[in-house]
Amino acid sequence: MNRYTNIFYVVGFAFLLVLPVYVLLSEMMPTSNTVYAQNIFVNGTKGDKGDRGPQGPPGIKGDKGAVGPAGPQGSPGINGINGKQGLPGLMGPVGPIGPQGMQGIQGPPGTTKNMTIRYADSPPTEIKGIVNSTAQCNSDEKIIGGGFSIKGGIGLILASEPQNNSWVAQAANPIDINANIMGNLTAHATCIKVVSIDMTK
Repeated sequence: MNRYTNIFYVVGFAFLLVLPVYVLLSEMMPTSNTVYAQNIFVNGTKGDKGDRGPQGPPGIKGDKGAVGPAGPQGSPGINGINGKQGLPGLMGPVGPIGPQGMQGIQGPPGTTKNMTIRYADSPPTEIKGIVNSTAQCNSDEKIIGGGFSIKGGIGLILASEPQNNSWVAQAANPIDINANIMGNLTAHATCIKVVSIDMTK
């Protein structure tokens, strides 16, 4: 037999001697319902660091934090582009009267015209259909105004204006108008005539 076989027999013989003693002592000791066990752990050597696991899901959004303190004032920005020109403003109030100006130089001698004014009337014309009435100024006169009048009845005036050196009025009535209500049209002209001219110093 070899060395290891001898050791085996020795250990077995020792076990057979110890076993009866252990059984006898176990019967003599009081027993209870509670079983106590003790685990003895022996620290082994530290293992290698494992691989990094995958990234976990995002956490729940936290509550809004308090407002932080105001930051320092920034530097001035660059000037913006010019805007469009606005609409003209309202007219301001009238200013005070300015001082009187200096007297001007005397003008050249003037002239004084002696004139006469004459009012010329046309003969009355019955307004039946469309009619014209003309008040004429003389050849040495100049027309400066005029007008018309309707008397004795009715009539619709169509025109009243100067023509050449006269005043012409135009009026109308139905062609079959009753004579009792038919008016008479008269044109009036205002004529002016220069009589003399005097030099004024």
